[in-house]
Amino acid sequence: MVMDLDLMLKWGGGIGLLLSILNTAWVMAGRAAKPVTDRLDKHGTDLKDHDRRIQQLENDDKHQPTGEQVTELRITAERLDGHVKRLDATVETLNHTVRRIDDYLRDSKL
Repeated sequence: MVMDLDLMLKWGGGIGLLLSILNTAWVMAGRAAKPVTDRLDKHGTDLKDHDRRIQQLENDDKHQPTGEQVTELRITAERLDGHVKRLDATVETLNHTVRRIDDYLRDSKL
């Protein structure tokens, strides 16, 4: 019985020493891995932010006009510019005519 107790104490001490060494190694490995883990978490967050930005750009890109639509818009704007210039010339002619009539009426009343 004394022999068993002595043997248990030896084995218990050895097992306790082994567990404490393993625990110390585990803690040191955890501390060494913490900066790496923090950097990986930061990179994961950055990737999520970039993914959201890319998704937003892709969504915005769907609503942008195509090259053909821009070309059609330019042609339409040029046509409208031509119409406005012709209207301006017509209005200028009418303005000149109205002034002549107004001058005639003012001169003939006096």
